[in-house]
Amino acid sequence: FGPQSDTDKLVIGDDNVARINAEELARGGDGIVSVSDAPELEMPDRGTTDVTPPPAMEVGPAPADAAATELDVVDLELYDDDEEDDGTLHSEPTLIFKDSEHQEEAPSDPWKIHGVQTETVGRERELDQLRTAFKRAIETNHVQLVNIVGELGVGKSRLISEFNRTLDASFERANFLLASESSVEPAPFSIIQRLLRNRFYILDVEKGETAYKKFCDGVHYILGSDDSVEVANLISYLVGFKFSEGVNTSFLTEDVRGLRERASKALVHLLRTDAKKTPLILAFDNLEETDPESLALIDYLYTHLDDAPILLIVTGQPEFLDRQRSWGRLETLHLRTLDDASSRRLLRDILQLAREIPDDLFEIIQKKSGGHPLAIEGIVRYLVDLKVIEPGEPHWTIKGDELANIDVPLTLKGVVSARLENQTAEEIALLEKAAVIGNTFWFGALLMLYRLESEGWQENEKYWKSSRAEHATRVRVLLDGLILKDILKRSPDSSFAGEEEYAFKYAIERESILERSEPRAHELKHRMVANWLTIHGVNHIEEYHEPIARHWELGGRPERAAEYVLKLAESAKDRYANKKAIKFYERGLHLLSEDDYTQKLEIYHDLGNVLSLIADYEKALRCLNEMLRLAWIVGSRAKGGVAYNKMGRTYRELGEYDVALEKFQQSLALFDSVNDVRGIASNYDDIGRICWLKGDVEKALGFHRKSAKLRREIGDKRSIALSLNNIGNIYLDRGDIKHAVRCFKEALELRREIGDKQGLTRSLNNLAVIFYERGKTHQSVDLWREALRIAQEIGDKEVQGILYANIGEALLTTEQLDEAREHLLHVIELGEETGDRRPMSDAFINLGRLALLDGNLSKATEMTRNALAIAEYLGSKRLMGMAFKALGDIHANVLYDDDQGPASERDADTFYTRSIDILREISCEAELGKSLLNFGHHLIERGLMAKGREQLEQAAEIFQRLEMRPILERTRGIISELRSPISL
Repeated sequence: FGPQSDTDKLVIGDDNVARINAEELARGGDGIVSVSDAPELEMPDRGTTDVTPPPAMEVGPAPADAAATELDVVDLELYDDDEEDDGTLHSEPTLIFKDSEHQEEAPSDPWKIHGVQTETVGRERELDQLRTAFKRAIETNHVQLVNIVGELGVGKSRLISEFNRTLDASFERANFLLASESSVEPAPFSIIQRLLRNRFYILDVEKGETAYKKFCDGVHYILGSDDSVEVANLISYLVGFKFSEGVNTSFLTEDVRGLRERASKALVHLLRTDAKKTPLILAFDNLEETDPESLALIDYLYTHLDDAPILLIVTGQPEFLDRQRSWGRLETLHLRTLDDASSRRLLRDILQLAREIPDDLFEIIQKKSGGHPLAIEGIVRYLVDLKVIEPGEPHWTIKGDELANIDVPLTLKGVVSARLENQTAEEIALLEKAAVIGNTFWFGALLMLYRLESEGWQENEKYWKSSRAEHATRVRVLLDGLILKDILKRSPDSSFAGEEEYAFKYAIERESILERSEPRAHELKHRMVANWLTIHGVNHIEEYHEPIARHWELGGRPERAAEYVLKLAESAKDRYANKKAIKFYERGLHLLSEDDYTQKLEIYHDLGNVLSLIADYEKALRCLNEMLRLAWIVGSRAKGGVAYNKMGRTYRELGEYDVALEKFQQSLALFDSVNDVRGIASNYDDIGRICWLKGDVEKALGFHRKSAKLRREIGDKRSIALSLNNIGNIYLDRGDIKHAVRCFKEALELRREIGDKQGLTRSLNNLAVIFYERGKTHQSVDLWREALRIAQEIGDKEVQGILYANIGEALLTTEQLDEAREHLLHVIELGEETGDRRPMSDAFINLGRLALLDGNLSKATEMTRNALAIAEYLGSKRLMGMAFKALGDIHANVLYDDDQGPASERDADTFYTRSIDILREISCEAELGKSLLNFGHHLIERGLMAKGREQLEQAAEIFQRLEMRPILERTRGIISELRSPISL
């Protein structure tokens, strides 16, 4: 599609995608030192790590050279290809964390009802399916994935637990790891971190350096090789283990492959190695609430762990599969309610200590529960609260004669509400306080809410004057009672050091408690919880931004909530979690007061940027128009200039060049009025880009040079790279290959230095164009694919369309026709989605070429005329010249058709001539040479040797100047075959 210019948007961490030797390129070499090699890294001294593992955790011996380990960055693709593996499982199991040794049993077993352990009933078929899937994973040495889908409370988590409990009876060796999503707004990859914490027995309370060191030790024991440090660091970066102080993190900016991709490969390598020692079961529970990044990574694990005995189990409510439709095509267990026989079995099991169970009780529970397991348990608990069922030693008593007087609610929610009505006032008061804190809560936060009611406290109990703590003791008594009633549970670990952690046994009970009172009644409590989280989470405050924001909002302080929501938005934007960033920015706007123009100006600017990045141009323009309105009200010409400039770029992406130019000129006038040099330089560059797109190359070069001069004066490296890239495009079009490469090289180096990942995609694209034009097709495709990976990672749909078009053309050149067609059709889909028409024109031209190869002339003509229509709509002379050349090729192809021959000859001549005139006018040398070559060949086929040779010699001169050697050799070959004398 040709060199890609830039848009001046976001700056992010460096990715160092490729090392380009531009001097060698200018001399005629490939110009690529490496696309996969990376600079050497200095890694931390592993000998300084001194972590004592928990008693049940066995840690392998340290390496002999652990005191001074220095590694190169390893290309993790080697893990897929170079491991020596005979396909059999290793004999020694990994004992860092054996699930059977660390079950979450007492103190709080979720499957006990008033102390009675119940069995899993009615799930025999599903358990057999899970065992079969795991057996298949072991026998085939290939990952398997099973979905478990069902409504709330139907028994998804219980099924996983039962599968784990019975593993030893069916399998000699297995490691079972469970991670459950419980957060309302989970952080990216949070569930993956929980899985790894379980694997290496890292407690929730262990954070920072402690968690990181434990993880590193575990990874080293599994891998037992020099690459363990690098693997641990890459995965730590991905899932959020904080590096210890002194760890060399230079790989964050020196990485070649792209940090997230490398980290994902590192995780695959770790799990594959672990599974080859002991087969793994990775169970992810409650995924309907998890973050998109974690879902994508789980999908990545499934598609890349193709040679390891691993079973992936994922659970969620029915709507979960709507989000992950590709998983819906895999093995799926749909959990239904229990049939009558299974319901009776469950009830008998719950009431196993009763002397007898009245038939009326069976009928009531079956009728009211509908076979829903959680409803059956809830009704039993409700009857216990009413003392119709009385647990005792050694037997339970059931008062069957009172059943007729009991009105059991028909719904699960009704049963929960009825249970709450039967709790004491003290218990309800505690539950309300706990519910305000969250589904998970801490004793200290709960006690804080009691301290607000200080009139009930004796003077000597206040302010730590006495060791007596009658209120604290009473709160603990109430908590213990509610645990016995199966309403609350105690957590084995705590997120806060020194704090006892509790949770509601079922989320539906907390929801029912909160519905009992008006939200405004709890505003003060929410504000206090926000303060408590801020104070007690100070060392890891970023982990609590979301709950702190939620509590400030529910506490009636939306402006304080906005402060934390905007921090979440910035964090999401920086890691290119674009949908989350948009969600948080929009929430922040909702929370801010109507007259907070200062904050809103910044939000509309940033939100517009993110929307433009994902090509949602309509919403981006709405944001930028609102930014312009606010800037005008407060009289900020600088902010108004920014708004106009961003609007111009958006219209440019939509192909509305005249409107874009008008916006840039308005922006330039505002920046000029306040002497904003940075803004003036930016508009010069953007106006130059419009001139280039419209074919006025000399004018474009003038604007780009003025911009570069100003930007060098102010030392703005990212913007200097932008101008250099645009100037390089013009040099390339004019055939000045050496100056173009110098510009591209300097731009690439600057972008590496500052970490401009968005700019890197453009630099890689432009260098790939040079390789392609010089016949280095495979190298160009490698660079385009790398640029595409980055563009997909950051969500830049604008450049994705261009890269798909370029790769599609290259694949067409190498006769990989099916893959080429797939890429080109994806360009059309992206263009229709985003409104970006420029890549569509190029894609239609190449789809026309494919149709021509298929012998479908009418479709070839239709596709190419689509390309011409887009080019004319955009006013792009460059695209028009290319489309006319393609039409010439089609009509030249039917030269010998008896019906169409003469007309096609005339049409081919006309189209080639128009193409040559346009491309010569705008000095688009490479495309001009191709048009001259095709026209010359067409003339020779018609017997017009002299005229044809003239076109070929002009083409050869251009190809020689541009150092396009393969096409130059082909052109010279045609000329050399013209041996007959030429008459003029």
